[in-house]
Amino acid sequence: MKLFSPVLALSLFAAPLCAQDVLIVTVDATGCSLSNVKSTLDATGLLGTVDTFDGGFATPSLATLQNYDAVLVFSDSGGFLSAVDMGNVLADYIDGGGGVVDGVFSAHPSLPIQGRWETGGYALVTATGQTQFAQEFLGPVLDPGHPVMQGVTSFDGGSASFQYLNPVVTPAGTLIAQWSDGVTPLVVAGNNGQQVSLGFFPPNSNCGSSFWNASTDGALLMVNALQAVSKMQLVGTTFVAGQAASLTVSGSTAFGATGIAFSVVGGGPTSTPFGVADLSAPINVLTVLTADLSGDAVFNFVVPAGASGGQIWLQALDLTTGRFSNGLFRPIS
Repeated sequence: MKLFSPVLALSLFAAPLCAQDVLIVTVDATGCSLSNVKSTLDATGLLGTVDTFDGGFATPSLATLQNYDAVLVFSDSGGFLSAVDMGNVLADYIDGGGGVVDGVFSAHPSLPIQGRWETGGYALVTATGQTQFAQEFLGPVLDPGHPVMQGVTSFDGGSASFQYLNPVVTPAGTLIAQWSDGVTPLVVAGNNGQQVSLGFFPPNSNCGSSFWNASTDGALLMVNALQAVSKMQLVGTTFVAGQAASLTVSGSTAFGATGIAFSVVGGGPTSTPFGVADLSAPINVLTVLTADLSGDAVFNFVVPAGASGGQIWLQALDLTTGRFSNGLFRPIS
């Protein structure tokens, strides 16, 4: 399927690095939660700036959150200074296009995120309490193609294996993976890709010996989740040879340039200065669009008549911020 120059693709994917910037918000009851999770994420080399905020002493403002592509939030003993204010500002941040990943114990009834997070339908999981000290591992993966699960092959919750008691996935969430008990949610996604709920406590065994085993893929789960919620969204119609089709990008920079690249070889991964692309080399550019005031852009085109029986992998890139969209696969009928 011949479209546009690979030279443009090389320039598009070789621009200066602008990786996702992340804020960790928690109640640092362990004394090492913030530093441990930050060092764990930093060590992957897959994110940009990783900052921390202790929600036991203050509530971050919306302006603070908007400095970041995604927020990782979880609670602990004592709870947030204001669970209501925390829930309100997180809901405001999501409404403005931000991405949120929450972890245990954010749905614990004694340590919750409240406010509009609860009343506005943002919570992906509810629970009646917590369970622990029954060691669990990565269990059934219901959606192995989901971005959060890419490259994840093992997860050991440690001897504590903190989990929710009687967890329920809300109508806003979709169950992606479970713990090894085959019941308890480990990964839940929702809100059009802007949220992920991780059913484990983010600090690892370098912070507490009973916490999740740092030699397994907990760091990758967190990084994948943070990258997934901070990505733009790329959706498209079906591709039929000789017929009109369209691709729609949402969540890009208002009035900014957005490129859509493609591969006819596979869905990656390919390392680029922006991070890992969900495209296999050679990568070509389909088009470069200008987003509207809402950060949306639409590309209408006709699928080449001779492309029947082929297949194509696509991904968008915000040329202002360096953010990738989700990868999109389309067979051509």
